[in-house]
Amino acid sequence: MTSSPHVDTSAAKGFNIWGRRKKGVLNSDALQNAIFNSANFSSIATDAKGVIQIFNVGAERMLGYTAAEVVNKITPADISDAEEIIARAKALSATVGTEIAPGFDALVFKASRGIEDIYELTYIRKDKSRFPAVVSVTALRDASDMIIGYLLIGTDNTARKQVEDERRKLEQRLQQKNVELEEASRMKSEFLANMSHELRTPLNAIIGFSEVLGDGLIGSLSDQQKKFIGDIFSSGKHLLSLINDILDLSKVEAGKMMLDLESVQIASLFANSLSIVKEKAQARHINLTLDAPRELGSIRADARKVKQIVYNLLSNAVKFSTDGGEVTLRATRVPRSEVGQISAGSTGRVFPLPDNDYAEFLEISVTDGGIGISPAGMDELFKPFSQIDSGLARKYQGTGLGLAMIKLLSELHGGTLSVESGVGKGSRFTVWLPLRSDDEQAVEQIVNPAALVDVSPEDRVALVIEDDFKSAELIRVQLEAEGFKILHAPSAEEALVFAQQHVLSLITLDLMLPKMDGWELLGRLKQMPALKHVPIVILSIVADRNKGFALGAAAVMQKPLSRQELYDSLVTLGLIPLDAGADLRILIVDDDPRAVDLVALHVQGLASDVLRAYGGRDAIEIARRELPDLIVLDLMMPDVTGFDVVAALHEQPGTANIPIVIVTSKTITAEDRGKLNGLVSTILEKGDFSGGQFASEVRRALSRRHSAV
Repeated sequence: MTSSPHVDTSAAKGFNIWGRRKKGVLNSDALQNAIFNSANFSSIATDAKGVIQIFNVGAERMLGYTAAEVVNKITPADISDAEEIIARAKALSATVGTEIAPGFDALVFKASRGIEDIYELTYIRKDKSRFPAVVSVTALRDASDMIIGYLLIGTDNTARKQVEDERRKLEQRLQQKNVELEEASRMKSEFLANMSHELRTPLNAIIGFSEVLGDGLIGSLSDQQKKFIGDIFSSGKHLLSLINDILDLSKVEAGKMMLDLESVQIASLFANSLSIVKEKAQARHINLTLDAPRELGSIRADARKVKQIVYNLLSNAVKFSTDGGEVTLRATRVPRSEVGQISAGSTGRVFPLPDNDYAEFLEISVTDGGIGISPAGMDELFKPFSQIDSGLARKYQGTGLGLAMIKLLSELHGGTLSVESGVGKGSRFTVWLPLRSDDEQAVEQIVNPAALVDVSPEDRVALVIEDDFKSAELIRVQLEAEGFKILHAPSAEEALVFAQQHVLSLITLDLMLPKMDGWELLGRLKQMPALKHVPIVILSIVADRNKGFALGAAAVMQKPLSRQELYDSLVTLGLIPLDAGADLRILIVDDDPRAVDLVALHVQGLASDVLRAYGGRDAIEIARRELPDLIVLDLMMPDVTGFDVVAALHEQPGTANIPIVIVTSKTITAEDRGKLNGLVSTILEKGDFSGGQFASEVRRALSRRHSAV
C-alpha cells in the first residue's frame, strides 16, 4: 500500500501571503516611482535645512536643470522669484508677529507648523525664463514626529494664468465698451435734448404768434386771414406732435423714459381724450360712444402716457372710419386670465404679456367700422415709421408712429395689446394695463399737501376736494394765481377734517369721489355752521346745475374748466377784484428774440413795464439793477444758462425773493427739477405753452410774492 506524499499546507499558505506582500511592495514602489518620475508636475524633496535631495523628471522638464545640477547644492528658494519671497516673508511676519527671514523659511513656514500650505509662486528656469506655478508644501517627519525634510509639489500655472489674463483683458474691454456705450447714451440724450430745443424753438414761435394773431391781440383779421392763421396754427401743432412722438420713441428705445405713477381718474381721462377728437369726428359725422361703467374709479398709472395711448387709438379709429360711421371706446376690469383673449373666429394679433405678478387689468378697447386691415398688413403694424400701404399713407396723414408708441407705452406700464380686424369690417384695438395698488401712494399724497401749506389767520384759504391729482394741481394753479392758499383733500374724509380745522373762504368740489358720493358730502358740508356762508363751487364732469343749487352750491361748473371760466366765477362770487390795478415790471429772458417778443405779447395787460434780456449774463445785471417784480426765464442759453441765472440771483438778498417763471423748450428731467426746487415759482415747457396758463402762473407767482412781503 503506497502512502500519499505529505504536503505542508501551512507553509504553502505562508508562501502565498509572503508573495502577495512582496507584490504589494512592488506595486507601492512602482506607484512611488510613477509619482516621482511624472513629467506633469515637479516633485522637489529637501532635507530639514532646505537643501534639495530629490529632483524628479517633472522638475527637470519644468525648470531645465538636471537632478545632478541641484541635488545637495541649492534650495528651492534659489530657483524662485526673490521679490515674491521677500513679500511673502513680510506678509507672514505681519500675520504671526514674528520676524521671518526672506528665504527658504518663508516657503515652508506654515508647513513646518503643520498647516496645509498651497500658494502661487514664480519659478525661474535655468535659462532665466520665468513661469507661474502653484506649489503645495508638506513637512516630512520621522517616527518621532521630527521634521526631516519638506516636499514641494508644483504644477505649471501658465495655461491658467493665460486664461485669467485673457479673461481680465476681456473684462477690461467690456468695461471700456460699457463706458463707451454709457458715453454714447449720454451724448444721445444730450443730442435729443438739444435737438428738441432746436426743433421746438421755431415751432413754438410759429404756434405762439399764430395764436396771438388768431386771438386778435394785435388787430382784427379778415375771415380769410383767420382761416390761414388757423391752418398755420393747426399745422404747427401737428408737426410739434410728430416731433414729440419721435423724441418719445427714442427715449423708450434707449430705456430713458420712466413712468410718473399717480392716481388717475379713468372717467375723467376718457372724457378728456374724447373731447380732443370730437371736432374731427363731427366734421365727418362720426358718432363717438363711451361704454364704461362709472364704478371704474381710478388707476395708478402715468396719466400723460395713458392719455396718449387712448388718444392715439381714438385718433386712428376716426382717421380710418368711413364718413357717418361709429367709434366706440370701451373699458372694463378683467382678471389676468382674460388678458390677450380675442373674439372667437376673428383674425387678429396678440402680443405676449410681460412677466409680472399683476392679477387684475384695465381693458381699454376702441372699435371702428372703417376700412379694416388684411392679415398680411397686421405683420407691419406697431413697427415704427411703418405703414401697411403706401397708398393709404398718401390718403391718410400720419407717420406710422402712433401704434408703435401705443405698444411701447403699454409694455412700459407692464401691459400688452391686441388687434382684431378684417378688410372692410373695421378694427378693434385693445390695450390691457395692470391695476396697481395705490394705497401707499394715496396715504403719501393725502398727508403731503396739508403739510406743505402754511396757513395764517389773515389768509384766504380754498379747500380743493378732488381725488384726481392732476385736476387738483390745475385748480391749485388757477386759485393761487388769484391769491388763495390751497388745502387739497383727495377724499371726502380728508375734506371733513380740513373743514373743521381751518377757516375757509372757498370750497371746490368734485362729485366723483371714492367711498362717499359727492352729493352726500355737499349736504354734510352745508350742515356745518362754520361753512354756512362759505361758497362751494362744484367742478365735475357729471355736474348737475339744478341739483347742485338745490343742495346749496354757490356755482356749478363743467370739466374741463378754463382759467377764464373759473376767474369769472370767482369774480361773480366777490372773492377777487376785477382789476388789482397794480404796476408790474416783468423781465423776460431768452436768447431767442422771437420768444421774448411772444412772451411780451402774453403779458400785455398784466405788466406796465416789460424788460428784455437776450442772455444769462445780461439777465443777472438787469435783475440786480432794476429789481423787477417777476422774471420769465429760459433755461437753455449759451455761456450763462438759466440754471446759472437762478443760482446767481438767489445768492444776493436783493434778488433772492423775485419770483421766477421758467418757460423752456428743454425737456425737464428729475435732476433739473431737483436743481430748481424751491428757487423758481413754476416751470412751463414751451411745447405745452398756452397764453391762459401762462397768465395764471404769472398771477400765482406775483400773489406769492405779495403775500410774503
